[in-house]
Amino acid sequence: YGNEYLFVRLGKLYKKFCIAMAEFGFEDLIKDIAANKKSMAQTRFSKIERIENPKDVYTEVCQTIADYYGEYGFKYAKSKQTLTLKRKNSEFTYKISFSSSRYNAADRYVEVTAFANVLSKKYKQWQTENKIGSTNYIPKDFVAGGQIGNMQEKSKWLKWNVANPETRVAEVEDIIRSINQYAVPFLESFENIPKFISYIEKQGNYFGILTSQSLASFLMYVASKESVEKTFPTFFTIRQSWDTYESAMNQLKKTGKVPDGTYWSQIAFLTKQLGLKLEK
Repeated sequence: YGNEYLFVRLGKLYKKFCIAMAEFGFEDLIKDIAANKKSMAQTRFSKIERIENPKDVYTEVCQTIADYYGEYGFKYAKSKQTLTLKRKNSEFTYKISFSSSRYNAADRYVEVTAFANVLSKKYKQWQTENKIGSTNYIPKDFVAGGQIGNMQEKSKWLKWNVANPETRVAEVEDIIRSINQYAVPFLESFENIPKFISYIEKQGNYFGILTSQSLASFLMYVASKESVEKTFPTFFTIRQSWDTYESAMNQLKKTGKVPDGTYWSQIAFLTKQLGLKLEK
């Protein structure tokens, strides 16, 4: 019984790990962990006197970035390393947050990564009243977001090493520059909903809205079902996946179930649930 329970538990933990790492190349992750473990070992057994504590360095860097964005109305929660902006005439709350690494090593490696998220309590309430997608979906105030490196056409996991005092200023400047380049336009797009909807319909998707269920729900919240019917066909055409979607639809009609949890299979489910008319 003990071993069986252990295997089940490990399986669940591994599944959560896979989901969390879905946007992070697994090979890159392995290389990073190996490199940082080596760095930790080198520091741990080095006789060099350590001057700076990684946690203090990370906290100081986050505070420096927070001071910059504080001039633009962002409020900083030091305990959570999170910047929050709430405008009077907008229902959306904008957040920029930071995280580090468990493999930080004094004088060698102090990692900083940045995330941008959009939240809405009204949207959460709307989801509660309008059930869209699978029955196990839990309404939440999260609208869209993620690691800022994923908010571009060719997604890339962005991170910075701020351990070296001599290059720290340049690293912090690059973090701010990257936030301004990727995160700020992403957050700002929610300030002009008509323009935003038009962009999504033309692209078939949007950064930070990770599932078709989330996309359909958001479009129906800010626009209409017709907007969903414009967006998904564009998604299939750009990615040349009409055949895959039609195959999922055929299986749904035969068995009442979608073949898997892929994006187009989810759209097949939504097509039936919402009575969508998706045409090439």
